[in-house]
Amino acid sequence: MRFTPQFLEELRARLPVSEVVGRRVKLKRAGKEWKGLSPFQQEKSPSFTVNDQKQFYHDFSSGKHGNIFDFVMETEGVSFPEAVERLAAMAGVPLPAATPDAARHEQPAAISATARFHPPPNCSFASATRRANVSR
Repeated sequence: MRFTPQFLEELRARLPVSEVVGRRVKLKRAGKEWKGLSPFQQEKSPSFTVNDQKQFYHDFSSGKHGNIFDFVMETEGVSFPEAVERLAAMAGVPLPAATPDAARHEQPAAISATARFHPPPNCSFASATRRANVSR
């Protein structure tokens, strides 16, 4: 994995959800939370809430919710690594150096995860289902 859990936790600690979301949504304080109009749907009354203590947002109009990484991926249409890079830049945190060894470990893991959900072309539905249940 390129980003360690400690690095991701440091980003969460440095960037409140309200700061990240506030760059795209006009937020107003409402008690311990922030409220605003949904960035995902057109609406007239605010149904979008942000809670910095719990580190998440929730949009009642669309049902979407998540953390700062999810918000950047959803609103900017980027992958998880790209979202982490953008948030690291926003927080002023240098990205961890990518090692060749880490890149070698990431590729086989991605292939094996894909292979678990996508059976080979000559595999029947029944055997694919058995195979998926066994690998859990």
